[in-house]
Amino acid sequence: MTAVAAQAMAWQRRMHNRPGPLGSVVGPTGGSGEQPTGGPQVEIYAGGWIDISSFVRYQQGIQVTRGQPDENQKTNPATASFRLDNRDGRFSPRNPLGPYYGIIDRNTPCRISVQSGNTKSYRFWGEIASWPQDWDGTGADAWVDVQAAGILRRLGTGQAPLRSAPYVYWANPIPGRQAVAYWPMEDASGATQFAAGVSGVQPMTITGAPSLAGYSGITASDPIASFTTGSGAYGRIPNYTPQVSAGTTLSGLTCYVAVASGGESSQTLLSVASTGTFTYEIYYTSGSGGQIGARARDGAGVVQLDTGVASLAVNGVPIVVGLDVEQADASNVFIGITLQPVNGTPGSSSVFLEIEGATYTAGRLISVKVNPTGALTGTAIGHIAVAAESSTLAIINYQGSPGDLAAVRFGNLCALVGINYHIVWNSPSGALGPNMGPMHSGAFLDLLQECVDADGGIMFELTDRLGLGYRVRDTIENQTSAVLALDYAQAQLMDVPKPVDDDTYTRNDITVTRLNGSFARAVQTSGTLNTQAPPAGVGTYATSITVNVQYDAQTADEAGRRLHLGTVAEPRYPSVGVQLARPAITGSPVLRPDALALMPGDRLSIANPPTWLPPDTISALVIGYTETFDQFLHHIQWNTTPESGYRVAVSDDTTFGHADTDGTTLAAPVTAAATSLSLATTNSASPTWTTNLADYPFDLSLGGERVTAVSPGTNLTTDPLMTAGLTNWTASNSTATPDGTYQYVTGFTPIMITPGAGQASGGINALTKTGVGTVTPAATYTVGCWVYSPQGWTDARVCFDAYDNTGAFLSSVLGNPSTVPAGVWTFLTQDLTAPASTSQALPRFRWGSTPGSGVTFWAWDITMVVDSTVTASSPQPLTVIRSVNGVVKPQAQGTAVSLYQPAILTM
Repeated sequence: MTAVAAQAMAWQRRMHNRPGPLGSVVGPTGGSGEQPTGGPQVEIYAGGWIDISSFVRYQQGIQVTRGQPDENQKTNPATASFRLDNRDGRFSPRNPLGPYYGIIDRNTPCRISVQSGNTKSYRFWGEIASWPQDWDGTGADAWVDVQAAGILRRLGTGQAPLRSAPYVYWANPIPGRQAVAYWPMEDASGATQFAAGVSGVQPMTITGAPSLAGYSGITASDPIASFTTGSGAYGRIPNYTPQVSAGTTLSGLTCYVAVASGGESSQTLLSVASTGTFTYEIYYTSGSGGQIGARARDGAGVVQLDTGVASLAVNGVPIVVGLDVEQADASNVFIGITLQPVNGTPGSSSVFLEIEGATYTAGRLISVKVNPTGALTGTAIGHIAVAAESSTLAIINYQGSPGDLAAVRFGNLCALVGINYHIVWNSPSGALGPNMGPMHSGAFLDLLQECVDADGGIMFELTDRLGLGYRVRDTIENQTSAVLALDYAQAQLMDVPKPVDDDTYTRNDITVTRLNGSFARAVQTSGTLNTQAPPAGVGTYATSITVNVQYDAQTADEAGRRLHLGTVAEPRYPSVGVQLARPAITGSPVLRPDALALMPGDRLSIANPPTWLPPDTISALVIGYTETFDQFLHHIQWNTTPESGYRVAVSDDTTFGHADTDGTTLAAPVTAAATSLSLATTNSASPTWTTNLADYPFDLSLGGERVTAVSPGTNLTTDPLMTAGLTNWTASNSTATPDGTYQYVTGFTPIMITPGAGQASGGINALTKTGVGTVTPAATYTVGCWVYSPQGWTDARVCFDAYDNTGAFLSSVLGNPSTVPAGVWTFLTQDLTAPASTSQALPRFRWGSTPGSGVTFWAWDITMVVDSTVTASSPQPLTVIRSVNGVVKPQAQGTAVSLYQPAILTM
């Protein structure tokens, strides 16, 4: 029997013959789309992926860590550790007899996957920096304990600070973006030459006395040279092969140009010699606010091609200029000029001219002269780059200009240095973070962290390729449902989630300073975590941070967001663990795929926690994890942070659109079953709870008990929110069934109403009348209902049927007909007067005018409120549903009442 077979049999015995977690699993597909092997797969890359899984010694298992270890900490490099059998020396990089000789070395790419449905779920993608070899004393056994790491390890090791954005763009040897010559011209004032930013290119010689580092008006650049009378520069372009695309031979040159606001006389800015017919020139004319064009002179100095000047006025406006030189065929030469302003939102102006002639050749660019006539009086020129391709001006996207959105800059930074990246955002309407200040020189990871700090999202390492990801804060906030929903009572967790209720991350006094700017301060002055000395508060926990945002006004939002996160008044659960081999997991078609799909920033929930913990469902955000697995077991331990810190106000939202009062308490004690609360505001000048019926329902926190406020005043309807389905409701001239296809408030299932064929009216009404004496003749009652129709309808009404004290029907009190637009939840409400002799009522929703075939309605929250009990003054009666979170207890007078989910204003 093989060792693997023995392990499999042991597994079957332990788990009562259930299949292992890494075998066939029923459920939705996931991962990359590649076919899995059935067990963990470890691969290395050398021209192609090589499966080395058969050499992994699973006695030690595979361990992967990823993300943040805890709250308020930066993302750590991912790690993967496992042991490889090295008895034949294949994992000894310098062993010439090993089968992997010349294949493995430092930073060999490595990826690890497990099965998820019919595809792979990649758990790690990184590099193996070293191959530490070891063996036992007899020499009979040899192994390598691999410690692989994600790309953040390499990026954080031995990395010099990035220079300016255009320097990084051109100086990095990235395929498809390689300059054959590049001179940044950011040299300091004592320089005697302009250094080349590309290896193997000679420095540019300086003539005269330009003002070195004399112009600092380009935010993405360090100061560049300004050229004055008699000054200039000359650079040789190494031999290169122009790019050929669809039969066209291409060369391109870009540079930055900044003409003073007073302009210059008309003259040549740069001349570029070639091996072809022409010397190409970028020239300036003084008219119309200063304009720039391109032309070509033949050997006799005669202009043969001229694009004319572009319409963009350049005086006082720093721009990036692109010159294209193309040989389409033996008789067609093109030159083109493209201009775009820098330091802000790009605009563009381009002119292209086609000249045909059998005697013209484009040639290869061989040298460049700056200020060839020596007549410039203060124009700055820098970042001259020559490429064996068309000048696309892609550099305009990588300037790091003030106003860049945080996620956009994150992606641009990755693109600058040639790193794969992925931005997670709510396309197409989601935010991409706040506007940032100008990018400056600095370490690459520090510049990325500036983006993270400004927005408050999460940086992570990719698992489907080597690279970095950024999750925009907007995608983390207000997640209405959990990506992974666990149930403690169903034994789905590996252990008891342990709450930590301490002050480790409490911060109630926040100062945020804009880089090179002003600051704002946010202080928590109310609530349980305010800055007052205990017991009135918790004392002061102060912190400060500098962020690179565009405007000083943004610092107040930045401080407010951090204050919200620092004053979460609930336990945190730093670690949540599951064993994917547990029967409670393997028996579900969704839990294992959902667990494997969790990514940083996703919401995880745990229902039915043990009785000694707070009764509410635990809701946390995943920020990192550690997982250990072999062929049979797969343990994941997630690092989490409270999800409530990422709930923020959303205007008109049914969950996140409610504002709390300045303070409310119970005005009178209530029993555990009472459904009417009398609420008093603690400050007579503060607003009371809303009296608008359309604002309900919403949840309140009452002495640890979660209750749902159904309406202001006294509500006569039994089960208006239809939590018991049709138990308290019945159809009229229609059929009715609970149906959650359309929900106005997530978690509440409305009733779908299908009108009977040919019926002129119908709907849904309460199954039983209100109590005798609950309705007073001539009194006014507000009846309300939320209605949805995919097709829309023009005659929808709220109403009630009136009955006397013997239960005899008196009449139907109908509201006015209202239009329900197609596909829009619409609130219908009307004040209705009870007729004489009324003592009881049946609230109902009614449609009229014989809907055509296919017209359907969804109705929810049918309420009938006694108008005389609705008041906007304190004390204020509210009708509620008690014990939503399972807490059943009487509540004393003076018990604090607040929104269960208050609207927190953040950025």
